[in-house]
Amino acid sequence: MVRMELYKQEIEDKYWECVENVIDIKMQQKILESCRNYLPPNFFAQNASFRELVLAPYAKLKEAYQYIKENRFCMEWECFQRDAKDKFLRDAKNKLLRTQLYEDLYKTYEKVSQKMVDKVKMNVFLVRQTGITVCPYCNRDYINCRSEKLAGAQLDHFFPRSQYPIFSVCLYNLVPVCGNCNHIKRDGTQEFASPFDEEIDWEHDIQFSYEPLDLDRRKIVIHAKGAIKNNIDIMHIETAYQIHDMEVNELLDKAEKYSRTQLEEYENVFAEMGLSKQELKQMVFGKEITEDDIRKKPLGRMLRDLERELKIYK
Repeated sequence: MVRMELYKQEIEDKYWECVENVIDIKMQQKILESCRNYLPPNFFAQNASFRELVLAPYAKLKEAYQYIKENRFCMEWECFQRDAKDKFLRDAKNKLLRTQLYEDLYKTYEKVSQKMVDKVKMNVFLVRQTGITVCPYCNRDYINCRSEKLAGAQLDHFFPRSQYPIFSVCLYNLVPVCGNCNHIKRDGTQEFASPFDEEIDWEHDIQFSYEPLDLDRRKIVIHAKGAIKNNIDIMHIETAYQIHDMEVNELLDKAEKYSRTQLEEYENVFAEMGLSKQELKQMVFGKEITEDDIRKKPLGRMLRDLERELKIYK
């Protein structure tokens, strides 16, 4: 997984302007009046605004999600249809039917995502502003945009809008991901980890390693904790990585071929050319992978972790 940074203020402002142009004041007020009945009492400031909901940081959305889980019936009472006997109505697939207000909010997301901002569609605009070009869930597939109207990513509603329509247009509930991860995650009810979650220890809660299977093959192993483990297990990310044993073997072969002693010998040979040991390592292994590289390089996290395990860049 890849950690995502908060958007800059100007990006949040542009997103809010887009939402404000799609959802009129009357609808905003109705949603505010309704959601006060089931969101945490401290969710809004004294003078609550719809903007607060739309731009709420992930930490507040997470808090609201936990509160709703504990008081699920309250949200269902507000958001979903009931019959004359106050039983919740469901469709043929046994999914709760939304009230008209929240059905409208649910559908509004499509209009927001297609709204033009700075001459590009909003979904394209957001993907470009994240500063990442690979899927933050799997770190394998590119999600870069292909034109002003074609986003290379899908915007995953981290808290599914079918179950939590109140979060339909919340900026930090939208995660740009690859189609494979989004399709597998879908409306899952398990506790997933969001790339926007600042409480996660991104350095230690997930680690890549390997196990030898035979002389030529390696099994890629992902050690994960907490909610991140659900991401890895439920999205079958470790399984997806098994086709990348070639990249692992290439790194291991280089590490074996260019041992510390051999690198010191090469260093002596190239000393007259002014090459340092660091520069020599970069010639052999490539540039040391940084956190910023992980956000832009497929398999970056796996390769970075293996570099550390092998102490290539100690």
